Amino acid sequence: MKRCSFFYLMVVYGLVFSSYSWSAKEENLLLPVPKKYTFEKVLRSNSMGINQKLSIHIRRFKKEGAPPLILSHALILNSIAMEALGRELWQKGYDVWMPNMRGHGNGSERSTIYPYLPGDYGFDQMISHDLPLILDKIFSITKKKVHLMGLSMGALLWDKYLDGIGLDEMGNFTKERNRAMIRRQKVLSYTALGIPLDIWKINPQIKKLLLPFIPMVKPFHFFIPLTTNQDPAFKRPLTLKEIFRRQLIKAIKPIFVEILPLGIITRDGIDTKNGEREDLVTTYISQAHTDIVHDFLRWLHRPYNSRSGEVSYKGPRYSKTPSLFIFGEKDQLAPYDLGEEQIPHIYDHDVPPIIYKFCKKAHVDLILNKAVKPVGKILKKFLKDPKKFLKSRQFINEMGHCD
Repeated sequence: MKRCSFFYLMVVYGLVFSSYSWSAKEENLLLPVPKKYTFEKVLRSNSMGINQKLSIHIRRFKKEGAPPLILSHALILNSIAMEALGRELWQKGYDVWMPNMRGHGNGSERSTIYPYLPGDYGFDQMISHDLPLILDKIFSITKKKVHLMGLSMGALLWDKYLDGIGLDEMGNFTKERNRAMIRRQKVLSYTALGIPLDIWKINPQIKKLLLPFIPMVKPFHFFIPLTTNQDPAFKRPLTLKEIFRRQLIKAIKPIFVEILPLGIITRDGIDTKNGEREDLVTTYISQAHTDIVHDFLRWLHRPYNSRSGEVSYKGPRYSKTPSLFIFGEKDQLAPYDLGEEQIPHIYDHDVPPIIYKFCKKAHVDLILNKAVKPVGKILKKFLKDPKKFLKSRQFINEMGHCD
């Protein structure tokens, strides 16, 4: 009798265990594996009269026939940082493309311009060349209009693209209403996560923290070694140089614990138990170039303009694309109250954009694991029918655990 009971128990255990294993395998099979692309274009430099090769690396959670969605990262982050949100949007029915903007991405996935000329890795160059290349290529591949979405710098880039900013036929950096009208013909919607509408007005503490670095980045042109430079496909260091680099990162990691909560990450927003802070420091952060860092730092104490000063990044927008803005309540890089004040005046849409305030969240929180589900839930409703969604909401909305 005991033998029969033991045998029966083992059979039941085996069935349960095998069922669990099968379910786990099935679940893993359902998760998307990013497909990698390289978009390239030859550019003619007006200043030097030489040809340059622009290479943009991009990851895609492919869903054949689904509406394409471009999800762009923030300054000094990379496309891998966007994958948690990208996976959520893929599961909700979208063909998700996650580019590394020029100068961003680590290892073999860094997007580059060659040969390099001073200023090539700056903000204006990304608007002029990278965004048209990315959008046109994806539109050509999918044959569908595209949803645009970005965090911080990623949102700001698409905002300026839709506003008609770029190069004219003479190679001058301009803002044109007609260009904005043509561009929106390929776009279904625009979503901005933590967009810095005026960097001059960010938290004074962050200004004091960053301003001393201006003399270090203005005259020099190099990649700042903030993170590993190894191909993301390799989990372990392959060279002595990479081993020493990772040891350096390990040594400076405690600094991130103290600095990042200053309106960038809340302690509640990051999943420390599952190593999300470790991922942020070693995988999500990109080696930023001094060109783009200098652009950000000069905006802290100078007008919010292009490098030439000919185009202002403030004021009313030409864009008429249906738009949704999500701000973290505790965000000090893109303050929610500044968005509440400025958006009604600068986005004169046929269907006015709306704001969601994500209570108790900060800047990078918006793409981290704990925010993915609630953000994804709102985005699913908006992306399904942007105009209808905007008409059915008040200007200000709340999400998360609000007081």
